[in-house]
Formats: sequence, C-alpha cells, structure tokens
Amino acid sequence: MTLSRCLKCGCLRPTPRFQADRTLTASHAAMAWPGVDHVLEVVGGPHLAKALAAVAPGGRISMIGVLEGNQLSLSVGPLLLKGPLIQGIAVGHHRAQNDLVKAVDALGLKPIIDARYGLSDLPQALEHLNRGAFGKIVIDLSL
Repeated sequence: MTLSRCLKCGCLRPTPRFQADRTLTASHAAMAWPGVDHVLEVVGGPHLAKALAAVAPGGRISMIGVLEGNQLSLSVGPLLLKGPLIQGIAVGHHRAQNDLVKAVDALGLKPIIDARYGLSDLPQALEHLNRGAFGKIVIDLSL
C-alpha cells in the first residue's frame, strides 16, 4: 500500500503492508511507529502473530476469520508486552445484520474497490488477489 493511496481513501494512520515480521519491525523502527489501534484479522492461524506485530500496545485484534484453520499460534512475549484485547467475532443474528446495514448506509461507508474482472478473467483476478489488493477485487458477471 502506498501512503498516497491510503491518504486518498481517508486513512488517518496508514499501515504498511508486510510480508514478514522482520519487515514490519524494520518499518516500526524507521517510522517510530507504535502500531495500529485496531487490527481486523481475517486469516487466523499463524497470521495472528503478524496481527500482534502490527497492533499498538493496548490495541485491539478482532478475529473475524479462520481461513488458515482453527488453531492460532503466536509467541507469548509480544502478547504480554503489548497487552492487546483479542476478540473473536462470530456471525450474528439477522437483526444484527440489518442494524449493521442501516449503520453503513447512514454513515455512507463505501468499500474500496481495487479492480473489477469479468468471470472469464477469474484467473487474473485470483492472481491479483494473491499479489495483494489495495481494496476489494470484484467479479462482475455483467462484464
């Protein structure tokens, strides 16, 4: 992610995309950056350690998904030093979804769409997703 794209989308505290904990640590040192207040972790498994590296002391990690499996792994040291709140988020009931949709509409929240692909371009869309997207990758059936 580039700083200019983050600022254009209204991010107040952009975070660097990282491939390994050492890269993130180098980013922290270079920017004197304490981390982010809230991490939305959608992968789970060993990626929780990356979320822990990204979160600021006293921040929050919201576990939303378990794409890498149901077992989480991380070192206890950073967990004890940073003391983040790690919260699991499960799918709620229909009324909660309706309330969420109303709030999103009322606030005018819009997803960031990085690219749109037709169904015939699915391999390219998946390749783009694998490289890392800035926002959502959309498969548009009308294209």
